[in-house]
This record gives sequence, structure tokens and C-alpha cells, in this order.
Amino acid sequence: MAFTLTEPLAIFPTFLAMPVASVAPSPVPADFGQRPVGTGAVAVRRVEHDDYLRFVRNPSYWSGASLSESLTVRIIPEALTRRPSFWRPDLCRRGPVRRDEEMGAGASRLAEA
Repeated sequence: MAFTLTEPLAIFPTFLAMPVASVAPSPVPADFGQRPVGTGAVAVRRVEHDDYLRFVRNPSYWSGASLSESLTVRIIPEALTRRPSFWRPDLCRRGPVRRDEEMGAGASRLAEA
């Protein structure tokens, strides 16, 4: 795909990053928005609606493969569930995070506020 502009337009790359300028197959499949793929350092491996997204390393990425083999992003829609979930050990690969470990000594006071 190529674009030829008739004059310089500095904001053009920003336009391409907007959802309305997404590259899509023609004809667009009915479930197109439900099957993301990813073309960056990671590719989408699995999507569980309202639960998680699992990404895996993309060895073909132009800038080199991701340093991580995989990444799982949890989706926690309920705010009352989301906040206490950050202190659960299963949400952090290396184990539980102490409240003051990552954000400084005052973090536990902020977390309680």
C-alpha cells in the first residue's frame, strides 16, 4: 500500500494512527473487530472477552523480537475488583509487589487513601 500526497502534510502519520484510517481487508469480515492480530513487537495469540488478552513475541518484527516471550493483560472491568487485584501475587510474574517497593515509601499511605 502506498500513499502519494499532493503537498506536504506533517500530521499525516497521526491520521494513519486513528481508528478510522485502519487498514482492513475487503470485504471486511463480520467478526473483524473481534479477531485482532498485532503487527508490532508482539502478536495477539488469544482474546477472552472481558477477561484477558495474551500476546506472544513476534520474531518478524522489523526492529527485532520482543525481549519477553509472552505478555498477558488482564481485563478487570469492575473498579471495586480492579483496585485490590493489584496486590494479588498472580497478577505479577515475579511474585507479589509490596506496596512501598515500586512506588516509594509513601505509597502504602496513598494506597489506603
